[in-house]
Amino acid sequence: MIEGDHASLVEVMLDPTSTTKSIINFAGQAEDAVTRCNGQLESARRVEGAQ
Repeated sequence: MIEGDHASLVEVMLDPTSTTKSIINFAGQAEDAVTRCNGQLESARRVEGAQ
């Protein structure tokens, strides 16, 4: 799950209190989550290759 007030972009868009900043923040958090996930995947591949 992406950290923040909303669990998905759909929730951000459906929230009447959302602003453009809410969308930008959600996108930034999603990008960070993808970066972390890719780093963990690469680390797992290195460990798997070392065995």
